[in-house]
Amino acid sequence: MKKIEITSIHLPTRETTTSLDDTINAVVQKSFPSDSEENDSYLQKVYHQTARNAYPSFIDPSFSCDKVNTVVSMLKPNKSPGPDSISNEIIKQFHLAFPSFLHKIFNVCLDTGIFPRAWKLAQVILIPKIDEFRIPHLDNLRCISLFPGLGKYLEKLFVNMICWYLRHGDFLSSDQYGLTPQKSTEDVLLGLNETVKRGDILTSVPIYQLAHTSERYLSFMINSSDDYFLDIWD
Repeated sequence: MKKIEITSIHLPTRETTTSLDDTINAVVQKSFPSDSEENDSYLQKVYHQTARNAYPSFIDPSFSCDKVNTVVSMLKPNKSPGPDSISNEIIKQFHLAFPSFLHKIFNVCLDTGIFPRAWKLAQVILIPKIDEFRIPHLDNLRCISLFPGLGKYLEKLFVNMICWYLRHGDFLSSDQYGLTPQKSTEDVLLGLNETVKRGDILTSVPIYQLAHTSERYLSFMINSSDDYFLDIWD
């Protein structure tokens, strides 16, 4: 991919940035808005305060060697490294040479409740959504954040632990399909089809105007699901 030097961009206000600093500030404000605690709701303030309290990390099980090995083995070799320039291939080879090092480092982070700040610093790459040979528009720039590999894999270990706890503790609804292993859009449609067959849909919903049979309704849902989800996320 050919690199493009961006010094000025068009803004939604129909103005154009005149310096690199103005361009960077405009991109940061749009793609990485500040999260000020002054605007937090009451519950958000409670959550923040709770998170600042001392956490009894000794109740958490340590990351096992097998879990660390699994995360490292799943590293994709062609991924771009973060600001530290440590590629996935380097991490893999290092782990082969010193198999206990990452295991100890990750468990120290878990025991102390510290996520190293250096592992959360990202290198941001701007990618134009469309080819513009002149000054690009702010809305046509997409930000790709490249994080250090070690931070991503520590985060993966945390996520795996939390997801395991939620699934085995019966905290998730059986109707939770998004971001759930071994569940997909097809499961949602099949579940909806079963609901229609049982007649659990309220009569106030104009479902019978869409189709006279559940099979035809399911076909309707499959054909229109893309537009439906797009409308939700717009």
